[in-house]
Amino acid sequence: MGALALLAGALLGFTLVFDWNWLRGPIERYVTKKTGRQFTIAGTIDGSVFPLTLRLRQVRFENAPWSQERQMAAIEQLEFRPRIWRLLKGDLVVDKVRVRSPDVLLERIGDGKSNWVFGKSDDPDAKAPQITSLAIDRGDIRVRDAMKELDARVQVATDAQSGGPDAAMPTRIEFSGTYLKVPFDGVARIGDLLTLQDAGKPYPVRAKGKFGETRVEVDGTFADALRLDGIDAQLKLSGPDWSKLYPVIPVSLPRSPLYVLEGHMRNDGDRYAYDPFKGRIGDSDLSGSAIYTEGATKRRPHLDAKFHSAVLDLKDLGPMIGLSPALPTVSPTDRAGKVFPDEVFRVERFDVMDADVTLRAKQIRRPKGLALEDMNAKLKLVDRVLTLDPLDFGFAGGNIVSIIRMNAQQDPIASQARISLRAIKLEKLLPTVGAMKESHGVLGAIIKLSGPGNSVARMLGSADGEAGFATADGVLSNLLIEYVGLDGGEIVKFLVKGDRNTHIRCGGALFDVKDGIGTAASVVFDTEDTRIEGYGTIDLKDETLDLHLKPHPKDMSILVLRGPVRMHGPFSNPGFSVQKKGLMKRAGAAVLLGLLNPLAALLPLIETGGGKDANCAEVLGNVGSAVREAEKPVRQNRVKGVDKK
Repeated sequence: MGALALLAGALLGFTLVFDWNWLRGPIERYVTKKTGRQFTIAGTIDGSVFPLTLRLRQVRFENAPWSQERQMAAIEQLEFRPRIWRLLKGDLVVDKVRVRSPDVLLERIGDGKSNWVFGKSDDPDAKAPQITSLAIDRGDIRVRDAMKELDARVQVATDAQSGGPDAAMPTRIEFSGTYLKVPFDGVARIGDLLTLQDAGKPYPVRAKGKFGETRVEVDGTFADALRLDGIDAQLKLSGPDWSKLYPVIPVSLPRSPLYVLEGHMRNDGDRYAYDPFKGRIGDSDLSGSAIYTEGATKRRPHLDAKFHSAVLDLKDLGPMIGLSPALPTVSPTDRAGKVFPDEVFRVERFDVMDADVTLRAKQIRRPKGLALEDMNAKLKLVDRVLTLDPLDFGFAGGNIVSIIRMNAQQDPIASQARISLRAIKLEKLLPTVGAMKESHGVLGAIIKLSGPGNSVARMLGSADGEAGFATADGVLSNLLIEYVGLDGGEIVKFLVKGDRNTHIRCGGALFDVKDGIGTAASVVFDTEDTRIEGYGTIDLKDETLDLHLKPHPKDMSILVLRGPVRMHGPFSNPGFSVQKKGLMKRAGAAVLLGLLNPLAALLPLIETGGGKDANCAEVLGNVGSAVREAEKPVRQNRVKGVDKK
């Protein structure tokens, strides 16, 4: 007992007379030698013996010699407990480090040199101090990484919680800056800072922030938080346009309306899986999975996604299949009256990655007059060549099946499209026209177009190809006239006689397309009492049409005013008119004869017939591929589309 008292008294006397500032020189020299950087203690030093604790004030640490800023760190007070026996062996092991008001710069330049790699020659194998516990009061950390184009400021504080959901996340941070020139800011709670170096051990993170216009929420763990690797977390994304995720998230997406997605994010090495996820884009629900694999040597990044929608709003379709354009090239006033979008595709984004994407929509929300039902689509992007095969819409009891290929290996993009209308039912073609329910028959078509252009409008405006349409053995309702409307009804009256169902013998139309202009090579529509022939053009470049339809009656009728009908004007608002020259002659003659004899006034209005049946074998032979499309089987078990309100 006496010896212990003597030892305690000696240590107390040592504490009272020892000047801790005598350690300034040895500590400065030791750290400087170990790191190759000048370490300075500008303030006072004090401490205690049991346990051995040192408090250094006004600490300064020199930056790497290649940096434009001389100082890497400035600390108001640094308190720590070194293990003296390990220090004597040449190892710096420190317990319970507490840092007050640190100002730290972490910097990496373009050639890969980092200021956090110590040693006189910046040796990456140089030993760093081993710290077992760390607390920070009001820390300010600046991060400049030229290789990742990251410039950030992080404010750090240790705020340990004794219990509750934040007990495992004692560190609170606020962050802001730019990444790839995109501004960001947010707040987070994370685990103990020291466990950041324990790769393989799940590190908890709960963060909420904003990158550009995109809001991000993360709640989960990282296996290696320093490298943001091994994520296993719930991830929520929302914003006005998911194309703006790029380049922060290196997945090239087209423009979209407002969206919100939430799902489970995991990654293993270069593979990131967002599976499952669900949410909304515009007015459509969306769920599924997405797997993104970063590109290795001589391999491009790849996206494999499967989308599902219970009810897909038609206007939201483009962003899901990659056909929504990116940026407007002209103002809306310059495109007044046009229906084809003239917004450019970003050719450079075709080179960002390869992709395999499928989308299945159980129902489509569309205007009441559009008979869309459901949709299946498969997109493939390989080496800057995008293929949609198929883009398959359920439509009017049949299908519209398209194969579209866009080759962005050249500029402008070279595109090809093959569009087929398969077994379209006439009774479902016009849903808002009740009389169509009394009609029946099928319509088929095949359209083949190819042309260069970096927008839909420019592709069509330069397209070459052909389009064929065919129908046969159907019935047209006599009540249709009453439902078409005033102008339409008048036109139909000039084309099809009578108020009874009319048998359709056959119908065919063939257009040759050259440099965006489709010229009618053959237009014939033959019913049991009228044969209609047509000619004219459809201009895809100017988005106008000029078609003439001329009826040839097959039997005698009275009180008939028949005449050629012209369909003309812009696609957005086409006009219909009856060529009045022949009609005026008949009406004028009727008036003149009426002055002489009331019965004679009927003579010019009597149609003597003379029209002959069309050669249906020849008519349908001209559009044989369209006939085959009309006869193809269609997908079964479909649900009717949803009308827009």
